[in-house]
Amino acid sequence: MDNTSLLSLALNELNLANDDTTIKKLIGYLDFLYDYNKNINLVGTKNKKDILIRHLIDSISLSKIIDINNPKKILDVGTGAGLPGIPLAIIYKDIEFYLLEAKKKAIIFLKKIIDILCIKNINILEGRAEEIIETDDHREGYDLVTSRALTKIDINLELVLPYCKIGGLVSIFKSKKGASEIDRCSKPSRILGGAKPKMVDVIVPFLGEYRAFLTVRKISQTKLKYPRKYGIIKKSKLV
Repeated sequence: MDNTSLLSLALNELNLANDDTTIKKLIGYLDFLYDYNKNINLVGTKNKKDILIRHLIDSISLSKIIDINNPKKILDVGTGAGLPGIPLAIIYKDIEFYLLEAKKKAIIFLKKIIDILCIKNINILEGRAEEIIETDDHREGYDLVTSRALTKIDINLELVLPYCKIGGLVSIFKSKKGASEIDRCSKPSRILGGAKPKMVDVIVPFLGEYRAFLTVRKISQTKLKYPRKYGIIKKSKLV
């Protein structure tokens, strides 16, 4: 099965629009990422079909969370090559996406592909999560905050929960190995203004591996001292 057909079937399974424009842009993103990645390493996966399944379709599976919560502003923290932000922005054209990334090589790629595909509902935030939040109106400014491959869950929560609105949701991609982390993130979530974390299972078409989202509903304001400097976060657990 070719990549276009595989993608179309995946979109159908996820109950998402698979019109010609959407498919064309998603395949355009896949092709550009595949070629770019040969010289500038942005994703570890090298086979194009594997990139499609393990990165694009995996990213699109966040639709399960998006459709339930109906967010208007989504922040993707540590987006790297634009995952999950770019595939989702192509599908959800009425949602405003913000992609936060610190690495220069990734920023260059993001600007190029957003321009090539003429994606109008994406904004790039260049810098570290613990620094960007102090500028403009980013603190508690987003309906949904997500991250796909950032860091350990307690560190991850401290970096992303301060961005989430009260009543909004944080949703972090997890594999089977990472699912066990839920037991140790209840306390950090409470300290940061979050409810008790939950695990939401998801079936990613054609992946054949366990996937889930660790979700945290924001129920109260995060204290202004969070997030701390990254070096401090790594050395000192939330108490």
